[in-house]
Amino acid sequence: MRIWIDIIPDGAVWLVRCQSAEYGRYRTQVQAFNAAVAEARRIQETGRSAHVRVMRGGEGQAGDFVSLL
Repeated sequence: MRIWIDIIPDGAVWLVRCQSAEYGRYRTQVQAFNAAVAEARRIQETGRSAHVRVMRGGEGQAGDFVSLL
């Protein structure tokens, strides 16, 4: 099962969300990305894989993604 951690633009902030859990709101995309990668690493430590993706134009359209195996 793939676990997706999404970075979502929301007005002036960026959200980090995994499934229905929200991990925070960040002022910059870089801060949100760093938080998402940290969460992906925690998931990886449990033996599962996680993918970080930046959503373009809101939640409906995926942009770039990073896979942490």
